[in-house]
Parts: sequence; C-alpha cells; structure tokens
Amino acid sequence: MPIYSNHFTVGTATAIQIVAPDVEEQEAWIHDDEHSQSNKLYIGNAQVSPATGLHINSDETVKLNIPPNDTVYAISTGGNVNVHVMRVTQH
Repeated sequence: MPIYSNHFTVGTATAIQIVAPDVEEQEAWIHDDEHSQSNKLYIGNAQVSPATGLHINSDETVKLNIPPNDTVYAISTGGNVNVHVMRVTQH
C-alpha cells in the first residue's frame, strides 16, 4: 500500500485538485495548515465553493475514505491556504 504526501497552496480563484483519482479505494488525510484562521479552506468535488464545500478548520486534519476514481478539490476564502495531504492507496 503506497503512501503519498503532497503540499498545496489553495487560493480563492479556482478550486484545485488535492487528491487525484485512483482505480482502487484510497484513504486521505487533509490538514489545513492555516494558522491565522482568517483564510478558510473548503473541500468537495470539482465544483466546490465556499457555499457548497465542507469547511476544514485551521490546524485541523480530517480523514476521508475515497471511492475508486473519485477526487477531492479545495478552495479557500480570503487568500492562500497551505494544505498538506497524505494518501494511502490499496495497491
């Protein structure tokens, strides 16, 4: 089971893909590394927005079980947010 870790800077203009699709189910840990709490992070599908996304609190880590071929996108409000992602695939 390979482990991958990535760092992203998520902005306000366009949602970016933070978990790529895989042919197998995968687990992902997403950490909002925003310490000032002024910029908010939201995750969801490719059309995620602050109005539709799941809010991740500053300094919070969430674990997701992601079905095969699904992805996770992120967008922020107020500016750039540093996001760390670790994912484990079932190969």
